[in-house]
Amino acid sequence: MTPANVGEVLLEKDDRLPAIQERVPGGYSNGDYEDSCHSTAVSKTLKILRYYSRILTVMVPMAHYPGFLDKMVSRLNTKWLDNLEEKDDDEESNATSELSDDMGEINKTDADRARDLITESRKVDACAILVNLACAEQNKVYMAQEHKNLLDAVIHCAYYEKSSQAREHASMVIMNLAYSNENKLHMAKKDMLLAALVILMKDDSPYTRRYASASLFTLACVVANTSRIASHNDGAILEALRQVLINDPSQDARTNAAEAFFNMGRNNTDETLQKMAQHPMLMYTLALAVADVEDNNEDAKTFSALCLEWMATDIHHDKMVACHDELLRSLVKASEYTGSTSIAEAFKTQSTQLENRMPMVNCSGLLTALSRMALLFSDEAVDTNDNIRACAVLAIERLSTVEEARPIMSHHEGIMTALTRANFKKFSTSHISPKDLGEDGQYIDNINEGDSELEEQVHLLTKVALKNLADIL
Repeated sequence: MTPANVGEVLLEKDDRLPAIQERVPGGYSNGDYEDSCHSTAVSKTLKILRYYSRILTVMVPMAHYPGFLDKMVSRLNTKWLDNLEEKDDDEESNATSELSDDMGEINKTDADRARDLITESRKVDACAILVNLACAEQNKVYMAQEHKNLLDAVIHCAYYEKSSQAREHASMVIMNLAYSNENKLHMAKKDMLLAALVILMKDDSPYTRRYASASLFTLACVVANTSRIASHNDGAILEALRQVLINDPSQDARTNAAEAFFNMGRNNTDETLQKMAQHPMLMYTLALAVADVEDNNEDAKTFSALCLEWMATDIHHDKMVACHDELLRSLVKASEYTGSTSIAEAFKTQSTQLENRMPMVNCSGLLTALSRMALLFSDEAVDTNDNIRACAVLAIERLSTVEEARPIMSHHEGIMTALTRANFKKFSTSHISPKDLGEDGQYIDNINEGDSELEEQVHLLTKVALKNLADIL
């Protein structure tokens, strides 16, 4: 039997419902219909289709079989016996009274419970079939955009469904469809989908949380989506991602949350940047994720550090004073991690702007952080440590150009020690470009990246910084 024949069997069994209802006065309930149509046959057919849908050559013809996806949507929309999973906002006020009036319904018989188990099993099977079909690239746009009801039904299932397995599979469908570049804009425009992802990231299942967070980092790859994601429901998505990043025991979910933040930071608009910078504890949570010594999730650390680095390129003291102070505090905390150059790069970038320099000097712990990075020993990660040291020394030199900062810096033991040692060290310059050198935009010309002249120039600026600070002593 071909997949098309199997689908036809399922359609025939579901299409018997109208005829049965016409013959019986008042129609049949969902349970009566299922009993009349040989309930076991329907369930077994769904199981067969679930396995068929995993075959690569079958995915596309199965999805495009006339009426097939409609039947899957119908299965997702099947009501539970107590019919309590779907409540509109204007019905919530009546929910309590209805529950108290219907306590007899909630105390189900064994037959009722068995029927609900069948309903749950079929919902899960239908969702699993959609998960498999959504893996085929040719099906993604068809399922998400061309079929008018499928995506909404999946979102409804993800948001309202009381079956944990059904919610998990619904989150997988959303994730698979979101991987299509053509679907990203379309899906992110659906407020209900974004609201469902917030709910799913709080789910008890670590798999559901992982798939939901993966959907978000995928949608955040598009610049046009980032402001919508960041501003949704007054920062609800940002907060859900923040909680996953700092608290979730699932390593994959935490990595996905960090990558979602990175994608939003890298693809930011002015609105996205402002929403992220102003969200309570977001930047500091990124820093905590970076600096956590007990956490061995290097991917989450790397993406969090990269997000802070990107945010540091756009947040400056003259435009976002409160956010800038929080950024500096977060960078100081994140500097405890030396596994990547991102935080050192962020300090270097910040120091290029004249208006940032005095706030950096006055930020508690920042000079200590710079001196600690400038004093890193070469070990296994020689290149990384060398680049961190070079970035830190360049940032220190820039800060030393501010006359008001010199008394503070010259009396900082760590800064003076770092500059003195840097004067005798050889630096890797792979992360330094000629435009990084010079004062206030007056860059040095005719020097190529990696040249020995560039390395010599770093040493020259070290001497300049020492001279600037020594004049105060």
